[in-house]
Amino acid sequence: LPALALGQVFWSATFGPAIALRAMKSPFSVFVALSIATLASLVVGVPCSWAFGLKGAIWGSNAADLFSLIALFVMFRHRLKKEAAGEAQPAPKWFGKQPAMAFETTEEA
Repeated sequence: LPALALGQVFWSATFGPAIALRAMKSPFSVFVALSIATLASLVVGVPCSWAFGLKGAIWGSNAADLFSLIALFVMFRHRLKKEAAGEAQPAPKWFGKQPAMAFETTEEA
């Protein structure tokens, strides 16, 4: 498996926990996990690129993809534990009222 393709495997695997977190109404968790991975990418990827050129950039990118996968799994496990303990926050209210789940129709239509 070429080194360039290895990162794509990790990146593709991040979609599972990211979709699950969004389905659990926790998009902020996805934001936090991917922000952590971005910072790790900058800390690891940039020095690797300077030191090893293109190979360093590829391995730095692979490391960032792996960090994002790990961070999303950690956030997902944390959220699952909160759900099991009953500490999960309810769905957010927009402008002070709960969003409607169905469209209201009139009989005149």
